[in-house]
Amino acid sequence: MLDDRELGYIHDYGKDWLQEKRDARDHGEDVDFDFEGVQTGGLDDALEVIFAAMEIAKPCKDSRVPMSRFGAALPFLPAITECWSDHLRYFRDVHPRDTGPIDVTGMVPSEGSTVCITRVKTVPFTELHTVGIKMLSRHVVREDIGFLDLKTGRWDSDTVYGQLVDGKWLTQMTSREQWEKDRIHPEWKMRARPRYCVESMSTIVMAHSIAFTMRYEWTVSFSLCGSLSVKIPTTPKGAQIMFKDRDVETGRSRRSALKNWVRKHSRACASGKRTEIPAHLRGRTPFSWNGFDCLLEPSPFDLELCERNKREAAERRRAARIKRVG
Repeated sequence: MLDDRELGYIHDYGKDWLQEKRDARDHGEDVDFDFEGVQTGGLDDALEVIFAAMEIAKPCKDSRVPMSRFGAALPFLPAITECWSDHLRYFRDVHPRDTGPIDVTGMVPSEGSTVCITRVKTVPFTELHTVGIKMLSRHVVREDIGFLDLKTGRWDSDTVYGQLVDGKWLTQMTSREQWEKDRIHPEWKMRARPRYCVESMSTIVMAHSIAFTMRYEWTVSFSLCGSLSVKIPTTPKGAQIMFKDRDVETGRSRRSALKNWVRKHSRACASGKRTEIPAHLRGRTPFSWNGFDCLLEPSPFDLELCERNKREAAERRRAARIKRVG
């Protein structure tokens, strides 16, 4: 769980810090980042560097995927994961039938001063025809891979496609093959034929594991000054504690309650009878907190449970009406 004091420091200081980087970019100055903050610093140092590097990212000539295509990323970085990942558990034997369509974006350390941002998304198998890859399976994912240098802001990216064949993922690069171990190396060669990419196979396996785990996790995503989002796991109670000092909405005198579970209870009707109210979700999901635009997202499992409770309550009311009429 993130510490209120530490996160408060991020927002108070980070907004001015990011504006300083933007001003330097607008005046044509070279913008440098303290990459060590991601490795050895606290959560505040890590997020400051990430947001600023995203903001001032400079795509290289052959970069194929814009950063805007990547969704809110789960940051698996040393200075951040120690705050929230202890309770998460992942499984390596997750099959697409266990998750259904997935859309997972993660951020992990890479070579040198770079981070790798990867989005794995289930796509229709017909999309393979548009990129010239032979269809081997109806289970198809597109993996967008981006590498962001946190010292220079250099952005390089590419796309591979994965297909589930005989219980294993086969992934093929569609455009380029790396010559050097360092993915950021500018030496790239165009290929006429797709090439299998071994590293992406394990990435897709892990993406399905993350999707399975995150089905039961609440998350809060936040961005700074319109930057891309970073997403962290939380709980309904944890979000209430973490964001208890959130901004009051315009036109209101007090803060709206954040989304949370309301327990099953009964309510007196105007007729004098009492009706049973099922357990349900209630409250606000978007909010502002010390300069951050935040979004609290209940887990898919909780959303499905809430809908099921509503349907069952409606069925009970319908059955009661039929019984009275009968």
